[in-house]
Amino acid sequence: MAAVYREIDGKLSAVQGRIREVEQRNREIRAYIRSLSETTAAVFSESLWRALVQKVTVYAEKRMVFRMMDGSEIVCRAKE
Repeated sequence: MAAVYREIDGKLSAVQGRIREVEQRNREIRAYIRSLSETTAAVFSESLWRALVQKVTVYAEKRMVFRMMDGSEIVCRAKE
């Protein structure tokens, strides 16, 4: 019984670690995007776009979902 607990506890710790990594990556990407949106002279780079973004889905309610190459997603809304 104790061995089963240790095994499950180890798996739980691994999953929690992965969740922390993904959340940190999400924060980093959001901060990067915020910094880009604050830049007044942003220049579009097709090669950077292709390296970072897998696809963008635009919904009727002005919501956009950016799927990044690493599988993460960023959801944002268009400004009115």
